[in-house]
Amino acid sequence: RPRKSGNLLSLVPSKKPCILVLEPTSYAEAIKIAEQLKRKRPVLLNMARSDAELARRIIDFLYGINYAQDGHMVNVADQIYLFTPSSIEIRFPGRKDGGRKENFPV
Repeated sequence: RPRKSGNLLSLVPSKKPCILVLEPTSYAEAIKIAEQLKRKRPVLLNMARSDAELARRIIDFLYGINYAQDGHMVNVADQIYLFTPSSIEIRFPGRKDGGRKENFPV
């Protein structure tokens, strides 16, 4: 919450940065997750509880939302996806590609 002191404005963060960890089981939840991405919040999705077709549809939709905002998406493990805004770079240290990795849904 901003604090005002004379003519100076101090921006003090009201919350610590966090990664939302979500396990969507319906397409309707993808709309709510998209709202988080639009607010530039990183999201980690566990799609293990979703059937394969629903998981593909949700990932495709959220990838499109994130792509439109220059965000990043990585498949970090089987059925686990990390979406980050453009201000957060995803790195995998020790890789031949310099530690940068960007996976796209198939």
